[in-house]
Amino acid sequence: MELVALSIVETTHARSPVRIRVELTGPLSGLLTDTGRGMRLEPDPGDAISHAERALTTFYPVQPADTKVQSILDRHVWGPRGSLGPVVANALCESFVFESHRDGSACVQEYMYGVAQGPARPVGATDGHGTTIRFWVDSDLADEPLDAARLARRFEDLRTCIPDLDLSVFRDE
Repeated sequence: MELVALSIVETTHARSPVRIRVELTGPLSGLLTDTGRGMRLEPDPGDAISHAERALTTFYPVQPADTKVQSILDRHVWGPRGSLGPVVANALCESFVFESHRDGSACVQEYMYGVAQGPARPVGATDGHGTTIRFWVDSDLADEPLDAARLARRFEDLRTCIPDLDLSVFRDE
């Protein structure tokens, strides 16, 4: 849910409507895509790691542009302490591939158990924008398989609270 929350936060910063899709491709694997603005995979000024890497590997609270959305995510995802960022979700993934489409280029960065396996690398030009995250959860760390029906119920709660949210989940059969 932390990764979905990151995409929801992106909807508050994007200039156009954002679609968020979660496809469960296996019992412990999936693909999250959004049509947001794409996260920066270059370092912020004066920083040694990219903005995306900082958000994915440290306790880096993600902040929506809309305080109402902040309150909804606190209630439905993060709890009373607020966002810790997606670091915990990333650390549970034996493999995690983050791809960003932004400003005409596509870049990818790979992670294992929350650790970047090198810097982001360009993979080509793009006309699109948004983020794609492929993840494989470690079976030794997961309590149970990913449940599409349970996620769909949680997503419905979020869509009820955020009416313009275009969020869906499905299982690849």
